[in-house]
Amino acid sequence: MNKQTKLLTKRAVLTAIILFTLGLGSCSTPTPPPTLPVADTPTIVVSTPEPTKPPPPENLVLDPAGPEIKLDAGQKLAVKANANGATQYEWTLQGDGELSATTGTAVLYTAPKESTMAIITVTASNDQGAAPAMSITVNVLGIAAIKLDAVGIPAGWMTGGGNPATYIKMEAGDASECRPGTPCQQVTNRVGGGWNGVMWWPLSCGETGADWTKVKEGTCGVNILTSGALSVINSLTFWAKGDQGKEVIQFTVGDVAILPSPGRSTGKIALTKDWEQYTLDLKGVDLTNAIALFTWVATDQDNPDGAIFYLSEIQFEGVK
Repeated sequence: MNKQTKLLTKRAVLTAIILFTLGLGSCSTPTPPPTLPVADTPTIVVSTPEPTKPPPPENLVLDPAGPEIKLDAGQKLAVKANANGATQYEWTLQGDGELSATTGTAVLYTAPKESTMAIITVTASNDQGAAPAMSITVNVLGIAAIKLDAVGIPAGWMTGGGNPATYIKMEAGDASECRPGTPCQQVTNRVGGGWNGVMWWPLSCGETGADWTKVKEGTCGVNILTSGALSVINSLTFWAKGDQGKEVIQFTVGDVAILPSPGRSTGKIALTKDWEQYTLDLKGVDLTNAIALFTWVATDQDNPDGAIFYLSEIQFEGVK
């Protein structure tokens, strides 16, 4: 290679370097096309519907139904409520008496012993509200009473053997033994007769138990309803206590063979040393010709050491 050729070659290389430096012969990276937006991936949302909530209760009813119920003093009345959709019930009482509870579908109302008007109200509700309240009025008919001593006397003394006076003694109780402000009778029952008892009967049957003829024939009875100006007699009540608190006594109204028959009995009662009130239910007993008005009986077997007990405030109770 001659000098001229070498010179040309050097010039060509130099020119290429200059051109490349000036960017005239460079190899540029092609510009990419604009990026298009990518569509979002659809999201599937599953919605759970809210549970259907029950509406407030409706159609509240009471049993017994009616605006007013008549109830004898001291009696109990069960009242039931029902309302569609109710989950709870709230009861209230206006007036005298007692409710067994303030919640639940039913309550027991106990009437007082005096005449009164009471209103029992119930409200049925659930989480969404309450139904209109419903009420029932209870008209309590006060107790009317006639004392046993007003219609009968303790004349029929009885025993299983011998003279009743040998085994029975009845006298006025000491004030320290009686209920405050109330007289009482002390009864002493001695063993030996097998059993002893005393029956109260109308004065027309005789002043003593010497003659039982009219008693057994039923010709000397008394109409207790007329005597007490009562339209209904529901019970006989009395207070009793034992001297030692272990006396076993049975009390009855009526008898198997003496009117009213067959009568009612407490069965054998173990008395306590404290005064307690006892009740004989007389509903359904005919007391228009009553003779065996009230009787106590004690046996030697139940009272091997005898018995001393006290009686007070024996009376027939009903409605005027």
